[in-house]
Amino acid sequence: MLQFLFASYWHWFIAATGLLILEIILPGIFLVWLGLAAALVGLFLVLVPEAAPAWQLAVLAGSICITVTAGLQ
Repeated sequence: MLQFLFASYWHWFIAATGLLILEIILPGIFLVWLGLAAALVGLFLVLVPEAAPAWQLAVLAGSICITVTAGLQ
């Protein structure tokens, strides 16, 4: 199941879109930062298409930290 998520950058962009749509439906402001972080991982995969899943998760963790910190300020 997880191999499907790591297969292509499109999967990260779809996950980002889904999170941003959920942000519109559900009250709060937290999912927007997770959606932006997922989009950043998709952008990373556009630039480095053969990135291993470990790198994708590392970029996701870093992107979440950056976007949430930026959103809190």
